[in-house]
Amino acid sequence: DWRMSTQDELAGLYDTNKSRPAACYSSHNIHVATELVDVSCFAHWTSETRGYEATTFYFSAGNRDWYPRSHEGLSRVLPVRSGK
Repeated sequence: DWRMSTQDELAGLYDTNKSRPAACYSSHNIHVATELVDVSCFAHWTSETRGYEATTFYFSAGNRDWYPRSHEGLSRVLPVRSGK
């Protein structure tokens, strides 16, 4: 029952009041509301797609963007499980 997270789920973890360096790129800070989730990079793929593109959520600034699914960058995936 694991799946890709949505933009809104990742946005729910974003908190501008909390900041730490991104492990993948030290010049970027990430803003994550909890220490219980280890977000190792500032950009994460989400489940929303259109054609050959998918969305990315940025924990560095809280913004969302579309990229080709074949994009090679510093993005990660944060899988989630649906509660039962």
